[in-house]
Amino acid sequence: WKRAAILARAAEIMTKRKEELVNTMTAEFGRPTTWNAVETDRGIFTLINAAEEAKRLNGEYIPLDLMPATENRYAYYRYEPVGPVLGISPYNFPINLLMHNVAPSLAARCTLSQRSAPRP
Repeated sequence: WKRAAILARAAEIMTKRKEELVNTMTAEFGRPTTWNAVETDRGIFTLINAAEEAKRLNGEYIPLDLMPATENRYAYYRYEPVGPVLGISPYNFPINLLMHNVAPSLAARCTLSQRSAPRP
């Protein structure tokens, strides 16, 4: 629940600062404001989606009583972090691509080393 709360809070902060983020990207990249707004919305969506997934990464208890031989038998699996994750973000969509590295890594409890791809 803590990882989900952190990711949801990050989405709230990005939502509150959306205009600032859009204006900064427009000033720095010269890209149209509408494109930057869409990218920021996608980044926010990625955070919200990862927050929801963080709630489901605990595992599952599955009854195996599909035939007489497996009656009263159960399986359990749980997700374990396999990190560290190396995230590489190209420069062309900085918010959206960064969120696609950071949000799932945090949701899955994996550490992350972030690198930016060199700019041409």
